[in-house]
Amino acid sequence: KYDNCDLPNPDQADCNGNSIGDVCDLADGTSDDDNGNGIPDDCEGTAEGAWINEFHYDNAGGDVNEFVEIVVLDSVDPNSVTLSLYNGNGGGTYGSYNVGTDLIMEEVGPGYSIYSLALPSNGLQNGAPDGIALDISGAVAHFISYEGTITATAGPADGLTSEDILLSEGSGTTAGS
Repeated sequence: KYDNCDLPNPDQADCNGNSIGDVCDLADGTSDDDNGNGIPDDCEGTAEGAWINEFHYDNAGGDVNEFVEIVVLDSVDPNSVTLSLYNGNGGGTYGSYNVGTDLIMEEVGPGYSIYSLALPSNGLQNGAPDGIALDISGAVAHFISYEGTITATAGPADGLTSEDILLSEGSGTTAGS
């Protein structure tokens, strides 16, 4: 069996911030997953049934193929989930999307669905810092940022400080990577 648990993988979700990807936490027994949903039990309270899974915001040349991908558990109505884009300069929002109506369901798995939002060139701001929040009926489920932290001054995350993912894309990032 091959996995990447012995290799650094900064793109792997690490909901508890222990520098070990969630998949590896579960595989080696560091975290439990009593309900079998693929989320470490110690992180269930932070995700509340939906989380930001992947995104792309900057690359060499003009920004292309920008997107946000989220996961919503079957117990959550996607129409109650909102994706908000945050500007690190001031902490306000610059875009808001309803998952049930504005995002495309790309994949369905056991107990979850994956939704994506394709954005136009420069649809996601290029950081230093900027962020993304996900809320379920107004309650923030996930608030992350890239290239620093943000304290939100508006929108569903108003007053909250983001979790910096400690990664950045820049003008050296190859388009499509």
